Amino acid sequence: RCVQKDCSTGSHVYKTDRIWTPTSMRSLVMARGLIRAAVAGSRASLIRSSQCLRLMSDNVGGTSPNVDLSQSKSHTFQAETSKLLQIVASSLYSEREVFVRELVSNASDALEKLRYMQATGKDVAYPDLPLEIQITTDAEAKTITFTDSGIGMTLEEVQNNLGTIARSGSKEFMESMSGDGNPSARDKIIGQFGVGFYSGFMAGDDITVYTQSADAGSNAVMWQSHGLGDYTVAPASNVPRGTSITIKLREDAEEFGSPDRIREVLRKYSNFVGFPVKLNGEEVNNIQPLWTLPPSQITDEQHDEFYRFISNSFDKPAFKLHYSVDAPLMIRSLLYIPSMNMEKYPGAPRTPMSVSLYCRKVLISNQLDKMFPDWMRFVKGVVDSEDIPLNLSRELLQDSALVSKIGRVLTGRVIKFLQQQMADDRKAYETFYSEFNNYLVEGICTDPSHKDELAKLMLFQSSTLESGELTSFAEYMSRMPEDQKDVYYVVASSREAALQSPYMELMSQRDQEVLLLLDPVYELVMLHTEKLDGKDLTSIESSKLEDEADATTGEWSEEDASAMKQWLQDSIGAEAVKEIKISARLTDTPAVIVDHEPLVMRQMMQMRNSGMPVTLPAQTLSINPKHSILAKLNTFRQSSEETKQAHAQLVAKQLFANARLAAGLVDDPKSLLPQLNALLASSLHDE
Repeated sequence: RCVQKDCSTGSHVYKTDRIWTPTSMRSLVMARGLIRAAVAGSRASLIRSSQCLRLMSDNVGGTSPNVDLSQSKSHTFQAETSKLLQIVASSLYSEREVFVRELVSNASDALEKLRYMQATGKDVAYPDLPLEIQITTDAEAKTITFTDSGIGMTLEEVQNNLGTIARSGSKEFMESMSGDGNPSARDKIIGQFGVGFYSGFMAGDDITVYTQSADAGSNAVMWQSHGLGDYTVAPASNVPRGTSITIKLREDAEEFGSPDRIREVLRKYSNFVGFPVKLNGEEVNNIQPLWTLPPSQITDEQHDEFYRFISNSFDKPAFKLHYSVDAPLMIRSLLYIPSMNMEKYPGAPRTPMSVSLYCRKVLISNQLDKMFPDWMRFVKGVVDSEDIPLNLSRELLQDSALVSKIGRVLTGRVIKFLQQQMADDRKAYETFYSEFNNYLVEGICTDPSHKDELAKLMLFQSSTLESGELTSFAEYMSRMPEDQKDVYYVVASSREAALQSPYMELMSQRDQEVLLLLDPVYELVMLHTEKLDGKDLTSIESSKLEDEADATTGEWSEEDASAMKQWLQDSIGAEAVKEIKISARLTDTPAVIVDHEPLVMRQMMQMRNSGMPVTLPAQTLSINPKHSILAKLNTFRQSSEETKQAHAQLVAKQLFANARLAAGLVDDPKSLLPQLNALLASSLHDE
């Protein structure tokens, strides 16, 4: 069963048990034309066709398959069935290439049925034939042939299975074994609907089938149809066990006569079928479906090869998750965490979802956006489940609720796996975290059902740990005093900036640990999580830390304090400051802004505003009445000298500008220069 080249003519001819000569091939084409006339309904034409075919068979001689059309019968599909055939051939499948997957799957089922027969002690014809699938392409003849050495079909089975669309012999086979207590063969059968064979009409209008049943003593059969609503069945001889399907490719499907094109389709859909698949004599499916093997039997080298195959990547996987479960859903999965994040490089495209869905080792879909949340797109691998409800074309998933449930189960397993890796191999996990933490942040912000568990995977620097040392929320909480109710954090551009922040003064006084968020996007984690394991996540820039009971007015009287707050608000402007608070949180800093808008939120608003600056709302200013600047300012504001009052107003505005700068509310520091220059000029004037 291979293509051989005729050295005398330079043409390629198809070999079954012997070589068909170019003359006999032309004769077969003539015979097909005569058969077409016979199917049209002319009894006389049928007799003439039979006579001609006998003459052609005599010319062929040897052991090539022979057809006796004197006993052939032409059949017409019912009107409804004919319409269904047109639907299958033109509308059922989204991609024409799927016909290769369907015919290979049918061949695999035929081989699996034969293997079951042998395992149960039944006699089969030609028992020494290797169990394999042969695919032969002939670009010159514009044909492609699928041959298996499987169970084959009798005349009755041909009429039932090929003559009736949507009748599944594989489904009947599984039902017949439902009580035999041996599920191994049932679990490997792929077909369900009985329409896969007819997908061949997407690529050709002429399909010829030769089949020999494995039952000893049965006769071979030829089946042929031109896809026009009728078919011919005739006895055949010299056909080895199994089934051979030859498709005469249409002009718009000639690409499938190319071995490179077929190799591409096989790699995509059928690389993991359970039998050798040979393309023009060369085995093409030599990578094992590792998800079906016990994890202990898989080597690192096999994992590396498999990962590169399914992900089209060149790196090695950092982590491997082999997860299988039988109840309540049957799931077999093998998932990989890459070692490199390609999205982080400038100009890199968005990483597509790279987990593929298989059913009984045959690809169903590699577009699982509805099964997994988008943040999971860095995970590579395969999921195989027999419980997934497929539509007739086996390309679409019918029960979205069940599919989502499988996705949630696997998403939860990935998160728990990463949490375990954090505990078991911290160094390896931190390497992963440095590459892929952006996906975790995305998940916390977009996946409410998993945000708390994802938050437990986050790592931060800390005010009490060495520079570069990372800690998790759980580790931070384990070090909290019993009376501490909140997890405190600060956002800064660097560790040095965070530790020198005026907001750290209160935390230093209390000797409390603060998480250092050195990437503004981490603030989104805090805003979306809000509370974790019963602890509030609180920014140290929040007024929640203001303890009015501890606040004192220093040397000011209550009236002075009230007057000072009002004067500051008037000097700075009510449009800029909505409230002035006297606070005990500050020691070395005269004033800070509390409860301001997060930087990352302002950046997002600016992006929505086409890059235009965002107008800030009025802020809350906390002042330190014990600071020398505030004390001097209070004196100047009460002076009768206009120059001192004017200078005091400039100082008040600069005080607020400094607080804005410390809070990160100044996008362009150069905008503060005119005000600062005015203050300097006023100071020189006073001298």
